[in-house]
Amino acid sequence: MAAVSGSTSSKESCTLYPKPREFKNVPYYTGPLIDAHIHMPASSGIVSSVAKRFGEDLPVWGKTLTPNYLSCLIKSEGITKVFGFYLVPRFAESSSVRAAKKVEKVHKGEIVPFLMPPPMPFLTIGADSVERILKGNPDLFRGYGEIALDRDTSGKIEPDDPELLKMYALAETYNLIVMMHPRRDQNAAVERVISKFPHVRFLLHGLTGGPNDDSWVFGLMAKYENIFYSVDNISSIYGWMQEHRWKKPTKVEWLAYVRDNFDLLVSNAVSEWKPRIERLPGRFVWGTDRWYEWTFDEEVGALMVELNRAFIGQLDPSIQELLAYKNAENLIPK
Repeated sequence: MAAVSGSTSSKESCTLYPKPREFKNVPYYTGPLIDAHIHMPASSGIVSSVAKRFGEDLPVWGKTLTPNYLSCLIKSEGITKVFGFYLVPRFAESSSVRAAKKVEKVHKGEIVPFLMPPPMPFLTIGADSVERILKGNPDLFRGYGEIALDRDTSGKIEPDDPELLKMYALAETYNLIVMMHPRRDQNAAVERVISKFPHVRFLLHGLTGGPNDDSWVFGLMAKYENIFYSVDNISSIYGWMQEHRWKKPTKVEWLAYVRDNFDLLVSNAVSEWKPRIERLPGRFVWGTDRWYEWTFDEEVGALMVELNRAFIGQLDPSIQELLAYKNAENLIPK
């Protein structure tokens, strides 16, 4: 990771530049991007260490991974802005909100801040506390989530849990996007929520892949106009083998795998996603789902974005920009 020193209080000159492409895929998308799925570094080492205890390998802002570095990195990749998920746990509510405010002050317009609840119920702040944050920091947070209902640590909470219903009502009142990662068996509960809150924009992800692919979400998308989907599993940063459920790949392993399988990964993404996106072109956004510290590495980022640009280039030219950035831009609360 290239070192870009500095605090969160002022911008610095960017020393990262676009890397040359490693592969020569054509057609290839070269336009702007909005990354609709980035987990922001933790506000403190305490938050990061607690998150890691529960399987969430969340880095912390430091000497090299700074807001200025992140801003510089995404610019070098042709990304104009990102949906940034700030983890706000019960024991570090104030410091987490302050960190988001500092980043927003300097990099306003580059980050679309989401207030993310921890996937551990005993660390999640309630709807009353969330509303207090929203009232005390008007127009800071533009979304709520990712609500990680798929995690073992979530306590098997359902999408229509009473406390979450309060959150959706707040999202309607404060005009927030709700980002959710449901489990595969939660289709009925998801539909109950979607139908109950037709004015809330729900952004889902993480339901595809494997022999038991649950494509019910795409049926719901055809039925309800307030569901959107984030295509962010193309890069395989969370692994490609069963063993990665317990031990995630390293940077070296990931770079080798993607370089050895670049064309296959593009081909698989086209087979899985092209028909779905072209059926509902206005309802899909693109993202990386960056989380681990090495996913913010300059070399990793360049290859990750190249892979996704190669995929976007395979879509019908009339809808490439919709997936790349226009749908995300339209999704952001005005």
